[in-house]
Amino acid sequence: MAGLSYPAVRGCIDLFDAGGWPATRPALRGRNAGLGRSLTQVQEDSIQCTIMDKRPEQLKMDSFLWSRAAVGLLIEQEYDISMCAVWVNISSARASHPKSQSSAPMRKTRWRCRRSWRVNALA
Repeated sequence: MAGLSYPAVRGCIDLFDAGGWPATRPALRGRNAGLGRSLTQVQEDSIQCTIMDKRPEQLKMDSFLWSRAAVGLLIEQEYDISMCAVWVNISSARASHPKSQSSAPMRKTRWRCRRSWRVNALA
């Protein structure tokens, strides 16, 4: 025995009869990437620049180091969107660069954020 149920096998046979081998391929599961996000990419970049350039006490917050709760509070203050700590963690993981372990992308991002800060300050 293969451990397959009759309805599963019958469903595959029906799909094959209707459209051949391409019809038997499994459909994509889950939602599309980026669907249902609370923050836009521009907002995430702005929060990331703020976190890299300033400490929480500079922003008149109670904590001295950045934590999930502090980042959630910053998002709530800036954009009036309340996020739990788990979603703050997911957003920060999305913002980081998973393939690179070096600090080169971080330096480039910091430079870009500081440069835009200087341009905005001079304007």
